[in-house]
Amino acid sequence: MNAWLRVAALRFCLVLASLLCAQAAYSQTASDAAVKYFNKLKSKDYEAAAAMFFPPALAEFRKKMGFMSEIPDDEREGIYATFFGPDADKDTVAKLSDAQFFAAFLGSVIDQAEAQAQTEPQLRDVQVLGEVAEGPKVRHVVTRSKMKAGELEVESMEVVSFTNNNGVWQATLSGQMKGLPQQLRAALGR
Repeated sequence: MNAWLRVAALRFCLVLASLLCAQAAYSQTASDAAVKYFNKLKSKDYEAAAAMFFPPALAEFRKKMGFMSEIPDDEREGIYATFFGPDADKDTVAKLSDAQFFAAFLGSVIDQAEAQAQTEPQLRDVQVLGEVAEGPKVRHVVTRSKMKAGELEVESMEVVSFTNNNGVWQATLSGQMKGLPQQLRAALGR
C-alpha cells in the first residue's frame, strides 16, 4: 500500500473514531447515543456501529462508492479485497446491505491501518462535552477523543451530528466522511 493510502487509512480510523457517533436503542439523548456508539467502536463491533447510522446516510455513502464498479475487472477484485475483506468480490459486495457494506469497509480500513502501524490503534478515551440542538430532530454532539497507534498519539475535538429517527438518535455522515469516497476515487485514479 502506498504512503498516501497508509496515511489515509490511519486518518480514516481517527476521523471515524472521532466523527462517527451514533444511536443505540433506547438512547434518551444524542449524547447517550454517542457514548454507546464509542463502546461499540472500542469493542470492534463494526456491524453494530454501522447499524447505528441513519439509513439514508449509509445509502448515500454506498452510492458515492459506486465508482468502484467502473474499475476494470482485473483490478476490481484486488480493490474489493482491500476495502471489504480478503474474500470480497463483485458478487459478495453487491449482496451486502448498506449497513453491511459500510461495516465491511470500516473493518477492512481499520485492519489495514493496524497492519501499517504494526500495532493496534487504541481508542483510549472519549469524552462527550455537550450537545447543541438544531431544531427538534437534529443534535450536534461535541466530543474529545484520544487515540494511540504505536508511538503516535492523537487528540481531537469534533462535532458529530445526529438525527432523531422515530425516537432513536442516529448518526449522520460528517462532511469529511461524505468526502471520503471522492478522495478514494481520486487516489485510485478514477
